[in-house]
Amino acid sequence: MTPGSARPMEVLSTSMTHRNAGRKVIDELFLRLLGLGWIVAGVLSATDPGGTLIALFCFTAAILNLHAISLSKNPASYAAHGRYFSSNLRIFETLGLAFGSAFSLFRSERIWLLVVPVVLADSLVERSIRRSTVMAVAVGLTCGVADGSQTYWSAFSLMPLFFSLLTVLFASVLTYYRENEEHLVSRNQRMNTLMSTASMVAARDIERTLSRALESVVTDLGATAGMITLLSDDDRGVLECVSTFSQQDVSFPRMLEVGDGITGKTVSAGEPIAFESSDLEAIEGLGFTPEAGVSVPIIARASQRTGRTYQESPIGAVTLLFGNRGDAIEPDDLALLRSVSYLLGAAVCNQRMEETQRQIFLRTMESLAGALEARDDYTRGHSHRVCEVSLLIGEELGLSMEELEDLRIGTTLHDIGKIGVPDAILNKPGRLTDEEYEIMRQHPVIGFDICSPLQLSKGILEIIRNHHEKLDGSGYPDGLKGDQLSKTLRIVCVADAFDAMSSPRAYRNVMTLSSVLKELSRWSGVQFDPDVVQALGNLLDSGALDEMYEPFWNTLAEAA
Repeated sequence: MTPGSARPMEVLSTSMTHRNAGRKVIDELFLRLLGLGWIVAGVLSATDPGGTLIALFCFTAAILNLHAISLSKNPASYAAHGRYFSSNLRIFETLGLAFGSAFSLFRSERIWLLVVPVVLADSLVERSIRRSTVMAVAVGLTCGVADGSQTYWSAFSLMPLFFSLLTVLFASVLTYYRENEEHLVSRNQRMNTLMSTASMVAARDIERTLSRALESVVTDLGATAGMITLLSDDDRGVLECVSTFSQQDVSFPRMLEVGDGITGKTVSAGEPIAFESSDLEAIEGLGFTPEAGVSVPIIARASQRTGRTYQESPIGAVTLLFGNRGDAIEPDDLALLRSVSYLLGAAVCNQRMEETQRQIFLRTMESLAGALEARDDYTRGHSHRVCEVSLLIGEELGLSMEELEDLRIGTTLHDIGKIGVPDAILNKPGRLTDEEYEIMRQHPVIGFDICSPLQLSKGILEIIRNHHEKLDGSGYPDGLKGDQLSKTLRIVCVADAFDAMSSPRAYRNVMTLSSVLKELSRWSGVQFDPDVVQALGNLLDSGALDEMYEPFWNTLAEAA
């Protein structure tokens, strides 16, 4: 395959095999055993006057085994060099044993017995019975022939060949059970990954769902890095990188064009693409050059007609990158990745559908709140002004984007419960009686009950229910006090009181700004948060609220 080329996943080469960490462990174990064995054989041979050549070969093999161990210290170096070096080293050792046996160099020391760990290691790591058999026969037969030619043929002359073939048989049985064990472990891993991803689909935190699912597939499939991209809401021709995970230092692109690069082509075609390349950095915008990888589209399934047909369309992709070509995934792993991508597609669609429904509900409730304020000429625009003042105070105090969003929605809906207050009470020109005031005090609870089914955040519902609470516990309906009032709630309490005093009511006219400030200062630290009152004062000093409240102040001045 040429560098930079890609192909549909259906024709993925069978040479791209998934590496199991257990093979590395086996390889390291036998490298240590063989290294020790060659050292012992070298020492024994060195004591024999005619064993200098044998000792030299033994010590050379021992040094090579030690070097192979150093190449297997970590998965990256083992995958890149260690495995191939140790595989070729076993061939070198086999040829050396066969050559030495053919020329009767090793016969007296029985060094040919080292073919047993060589064949066992090769069979368990390479999983090729044909290769192991050739290695065993090469040593056993040459040793037997050499032994028979030096003395005379007997049953003992076939002993090396017998032991070598017996080793192959034993290795075959071990390999069979080892492969079955690996298959079961791999299958269990894939099932756990699939089940854990499926359990997260219903979660409302889509970012956490995508992050955990990506980490799981990258880890379980042995990839170097992975990323999840989704079509941008603003531009359907652009992919946004929404989640990344890497087992080494890798930089990821923030944006990708649909149709460009492996990921872009996957989304454009709607089909998985496997790739082997030596130059993908320019295409993918990565901080390293992967040797292999796979990109699978995330498919969204939408109903075109209720109960009839469904349309499937790619909305993103899951891309896994492998630092070594031999680590790429197997067909079973691909099936897992495709299943995960479908589950992620369902999760994204569910989240977007919930968000759309939530926005529709919110817009409906905001319209209802606006219609409700129209019932009372004196409070028309009250929720909008409280919202604006609260957001300005929140920005002044450095609130997070999530807190500001809670303020925006909560203040817009904070008086929605007044829908349950009779017009006679709501528009009464004078002060309310105790009974009427008690009915008016129920509007926060009514609003809370109306908005609770909308799956709004705790902060929003708190604003709707508790915007008449006070720091000293004298507020209603729950009598919260002190630390029980969140920062956003403290802001709304001040903003609501400020607007109530700065705009006309049926029972009184607008209060002067000096009177409002005096009232806020009087109750600062008692009913109102001092920091919030100070932030409001800063806004008034800067003129940030003039445009909103000057009509009321001008009316008051004209009346005076």
